[in-house]
Amino acid sequence: MYAAVGVVGAEEWPDYPVNYATIARSYLLSELPTITKQGYFEYDSPTYFIHHVGPLLFITEHLKDATLRNMAKLTLEWYFSSIVGEWLHGYWVTSQARTYNAQQEPGYTLDESAVLLWMLFGDSRKPIYLGNETNLKFTTIPFAVAGYELPDIFKRIATARSITYTHKERMSRNSNKPYKTSYITPNYAVFSQKDNRLAQNQLHRWGIKWVGDTYSDEPNTFFMKQHFSEPINLNPSNSEYWIGGTNMEEVLQDDGALIAVYNITNSNTWIDGPVSYNGIKATIEQDPFNRNGWVFFHTGKMLMAVRTAQPYVWPY
Repeated sequence: MYAAVGVVGAEEWPDYPVNYATIARSYLLSELPTITKQGYFEYDSPTYFIHHVGPLLFITEHLKDATLRNMAKLTLEWYFSSIVGEWLHGYWVTSQARTYNAQQEPGYTLDESAVLLWMLFGDSRKPIYLGNETNLKFTTIPFAVAGYELPDIFKRIATARSITYTHKERMSRNSNKPYKTSYITPNYAVFSQKDNRLAQNQLHRWGIKWVGDTYSDEPNTFFMKQHFSEPINLNPSNSEYWIGGTNMEEVLQDDGALIAVYNITNSNTWIDGPVSYNGIKATIEQDPFNRNGWVFFHTGKMLMAVRTAQPYVWPY
């Protein structure tokens, strides 16, 4: 953000400090090629994505330096090209380095990114934004009034969901060196990352999302994790309850099948995740003590089965 202001400011104001402009231009000439080769450290963050693409749009729209302007445009399109394959009717289905709310439901969201992507891709109901209106305006209005438009092929890719496919990518700049996988079907998606198993306090490694008929059906998500920090004093309805991932979790995914292994060596020996009672009601009624280890979810549009290798207790 500072670098974008630096290079544009230097062109617009003759008395702009030369050293600021020089540092900004040098940084961008180095940073933009690095992004397209290695990705972002804060990759696919529904919180910080908007702060990555906003400055790139600002340079694309306002900088006179043709070389740097074109580099910014190509970097902007590189990032969007990595997202279009992870979009499912309003849901961004991918692992993330930094998220404050692992459930991320567009029906009730604090993330401006959900609104921006809906604005650019469409094909879903308008998100219900519950955050700060001022933040929403300064992060989405620039795209609404910009002369720049995403290539039409991006929109077509983001909304073509008649067949099932697997999307893979790397974001090697992050110290976890994630290999990311999103298995996308017309109605649901399974996503995860294979990484260096480093603990990160806003990491979200894996999950399953499905498209509900209405936003009142949400949360339309399932995942499990060993908490990064002791959440005992938080209510599960608090988004911070689900923050972070530890180094005691490892995930392997093959298309729509996913295995998560937990080798817990600290005192926080429990794993949990958001579970819809209605989705597992039949399992609870038929096998209340879970003697067979299976839990079957029926979400309306999706059937899902979870099997644990060790005994567990549902807090119902």
